[in-house]
Amino acid sequence: QVDPDTRKSWIPLSIGAVNVQIFHDSVKNVYRILSVDGSKVLINTIVTARMSFTKTSQKFCQWVDSRANNVYGLGFANEADLTRFMDKFIEVKEATKNAIRSSSVDARQTYRSESDWSIQSKRLDPSLQLKQENTHLKFALAQSSNNAKKCQEELDILRNNNAKLTTALQERTEKDGNKKERETEKFDLKQIKLYNHSGFYCFNNIWS
Repeated sequence: QVDPDTRKSWIPLSIGAVNVQIFHDSVKNVYRILSVDGSKVLINTIVTARMSFTKTSQKFCQWVDSRANNVYGLGFANEADLTRFMDKFIEVKEATKNAIRSSSVDARQTYRSESDWSIQSKRLDPSLQLKQENTHLKFALAQSSNNAKKCQEELDILRNNNAKLTTALQERTEKDGNKKERETEKFDLKQIKLYNHSGFYCFNNIWS
């Protein structure tokens, strides 16, 4: 995706190749572009009638997710795969337009939740759409803040553990030093006793 801060460079969402699919979400009656790497969701974009899909090279394309305020890009192994993906995107985009047309009559008489309005984004009032986009942006910022808080907590734990290990190492060093000092004192005392004993023996030899 494009760097949300600079809007000038790309940030890779995965190191290697991942599966990207377009499927119909029957619960919300929308089409999604979804990519999952293990337990991590890399892309989760709802296809809208106004969404544009741009082919920038033979193996690369991109689109704008206005709901998440992100720009996503996909690189393919070859142009044929890219073409198949774009054809599928155009197909579901047309299906979304048809769904909007078929529900336009009932839409004036039926209450919609905010999730329903995501399908009818073409007829949204600009101020309401801006409000929704700001809400999504605030949610993303809150998630980013929570992640930063968790990282800080983990860093504090690591620092605390490091301090404990350092203290334990110092205590062990001091303990080993004291032990060595005591052994040296014992050795010196033994040498003194041995020296005294030898002196007494020599003294007896002199007078004997």
